[in-house]
Amino acid sequence: LAAAELESWHAFDTSLPLGPRTELVLRSVVRTRDSFGQLYHARAGPLLDHDLSEWVTLLGGYYCQPQRSGRGEWRNGHRPFGGVVMQREFGKAEVQSRTLAERFLFAGAPDASRLRQRLRVRAGGASRPFASAELLADRRGALAGRFSSGVRWKLPGALTLETAYLYEARVARAGAPRQALVTALHFRTAAKYEDPDL
Repeated sequence: LAAAELESWHAFDTSLPLGPRTELVLRSVVRTRDSFGQLYHARAGPLLDHDLSEWVTLLGGYYCQPQRSGRGEWRNGHRPFGGVVMQREFGKAEVQSRTLAERFLFAGAPDASRLRQRLRVRAGGASRPFASAELLADRRGALAGRFSSGVRWKLPGALTLETAYLYEARVARAGAPRQALVTALHFRTAAKYEDPDL
């Protein structure tokens, strides 16, 4: 872990119900690195999720994603994505599996696709601790494994705060390993699916 760069990842989202089984989520994300001193990643956009059943949710969305290149220059980007979430409750615990496909479209760079497969377990109680493991891959194979754990705090009103530590082990072609302090603030009036690291 000592060799991994420390970053901070922060998300905020709010939701609007469009029907009994469909929700529109507006989300923004920023990331910093170099001991939190440099903003290098920002994205924002809409996400639609639709419940097929009590335990299966379809989701899809789009991010406008400006990002700093390796040379320090900002470039415009776009990220459409879609996938499916399956979750079940076992007593007071919730087990969630998420499969997601993403497409990256950046000015001055080749288009790229990525697949993400994540397993997340969340316990009951006031703080609802959780842990997750996620595999990221492209057409050439595995890119990285993300492992995180944290807690979920219910705040006054419709606010929920998630705080976590994340470690990402990456293959050589994807870059050096990294670790991050992650926060996600949700303002949900009809919360049914919350995801801090989408």
